[in-house]
Amino acid sequence: MRSIIFAALFVLAPFSPSFGTAHAQTSAFSIRSLSEQIKDVQDSANPNPFQIGMLQSLRAIEGMLQTRYNFGLGASLRSLPLFRLPLPGPANPRPEPFKGQVITDLMTDFLQGMSAAQTSLDAELPQNARAFELTLQDIWFDIDQNGIRIEGEGAL
Repeated sequence: MRSIIFAALFVLAPFSPSFGTAHAQTSAFSIRSLSEQIKDVQDSANPNPFQIGMLQSLRAIEGMLQTRYNFGLGASLRSLPLFRLPLPGPANPRPEPFKGQVITDLMTDFLQGMSAAQTSLDAELPQNARAFELTLQDIWFDIDQNGIRIEGEGAL
């Protein structure tokens, strides 16, 4: 699953000299949360279901990473597919107490998020749909949920 998503992201990422940190500092995508971006596109006069679906799939991944951070689920569970993505930065200094239900909830939430993304991606594009650009350096997973982009919270 991870390789498919990142392969799709590479196809969407333009390869240009601006591919790097400087672009990430100036892009509107890179400074707004995925939830805010989804809401902005959905509320726009001309919503693009493909863009919404791509952002929803990234939001599902972000939610999974946030849950892992909240409960301190780092490398110990790397054999499970959704736990292979590394958590950047320092570990959560105050993780919530872990219960077995956390894994079930994490998987359920992830699958619901991906199902919503699939529904959006399956929708027919309107004739006046506008193209959008989403580069790897723009993607920000606010893993520690502090609203500040730190090194390692990007897709690169």
